[in-house]
Amino acid sequence: MTEAAHNEPVLPEGYRISPRVGGTSAELRRRQPSWGWVVVVVVSAWCVIWDLALLSSIGIGPKANWSGWPEDPVARWLIFFPVFWIPGIAITALTLYEIFGREAWLLRSGHVTRRQSIFGLLLQREYDVTNVEIIHATWSSGGGASEKVCLVVSSQQRLELIHQSDESIPITPEILALATVVAGHLAVPMRVVETVIPQPSSD
Repeated sequence: MTEAAHNEPVLPEGYRISPRVGGTSAELRRRQPSWGWVVVVVVSAWCVIWDLALLSSIGIGPKANWSGWPEDPVARWLIFFPVFWIPGIAITALTLYEIFGREAWLLRSGHVTRRQSIFGLLLQREYDVTNVEIIHATWSSGGGASEKVCLVVSSQQRLELIHQSDESIPITPEILALATVVAGHLAVPMRVVETVIPQPSSD
């Protein structure tokens, strides 16, 4: 192992920063899919079953004489469509984005370009960055903490790079390394915001 590799900061799992040609910018990528492949496989199976059920339900919803349903077919559709179709379409769309969507952040002095692509379609947004924040929220129970790394842009909007919760109360070294490296490439200050929050529900 070379000395450069030994000194390279350890970032959160799935995150990597690659300097670009010329050294004036760097590209940040994070784990994709962000849900993890196990969750994606489970949700994909749910989507297949749910969507097949939706396709088979065409024409059945407004005609079914279920207990408590209104007599008017239009009123039945107003119930059937949002309850069954909208969740299925929304979760299917999110799952397809997790599988096929790609996201990268191009970092250069005081500026970030966020690139999102899916099926060859590219959406690119430009932001001026004023500083990098670590929002470190300790649970009120004392059992752990939640951590975010955000880019604060000139409009005071916060662009979230990572959000995680664990039983470690101090800021984890990987989160600190990510914020430090990103702030270095952006040439902006980094600060830590300490707060206390209720413990997240385990449900």
